[in-house]
Amino acid sequence: MLEQYCEKAQLKDGQTILDIGCGWGSLCLYIARKYANCSVTGICNSTTQKAYIEERCSDFQLSNVKIIAADISTFEMEAFYDRIISIEMFEHMKNYKELLKKISTWMKQDGLLFVQHFCHKVFAYQFEEHSDESRITSNFLSGGTMPSANLLLYFQEDVAVVNHWLVNGMHYARTSEEWLKRMDQNAAAIRPIMESIYGKDSATKSNAITVDCSLADFLYLVGRALCLQKWRRMDGCALPF
Repeated sequence: MLEQYCEKAQLKDGQTILDIGCGWGSLCLYIARKYANCSVTGICNSTTQKAYIEERCSDFQLSNVKIIAADISTFEMEAFYDRIISIEMFEHMKNYKELLKKISTWMKQDGLLFVQHFCHKVFAYQFEEHSDESRITSNFLSGGTMPSANLLLYFQEDVAVVNHWLVNGMHYARTSEEWLKRMDQNAAAIRPIMESIYGKDSATKSNAITVDCSLADFLYLVGRALCLQKWRRMDGCALPF
């Protein structure tokens, strides 16, 4: 998938890249190693994640990666990028109009924004903690949004969609099921680690969440990927998607 992200975002060596919501740095590190002349900036909301990525950069002797720990909803900067990428961050956000407006100010005039998010194929809705997905919501997506497959097509004031793809969720679900199987197989080794971090009671609760097959079921979803350019008015109309 990392290679597909690079292809769909039309990455080339020598570009400036911004990864919004970079998490533990998988994509940042992949890009930095694959495209040695690219300058990669990642934004995450955790100092722990920042420290981890910087440690990995040291391990790989990478000098073309910069990580910023910040809340994207309030973060501001004066910088411009050839490519901006966001992988599974939009599900945690609200007010896509303002979010895309902010991101568009960081795009070079010929820049592209690539967004990947999971979605429901028809409906968009808020995650609620008193629903069938409450454990997933409270532990992973508190205050988040389940986008519909076409949701971002309604927010083209500052960016315009130039391509979009639907990705079947079966591979993601199978990956999750393999995680669960391996955790079951190694439960005796995992449990002491969980207890040392979360305490005995919380570790049992956390373990119940991870081995609950509803997590795998939750991932039988459609994935959505979009490539957007900075808005350029064309006969007064947005692109016809």
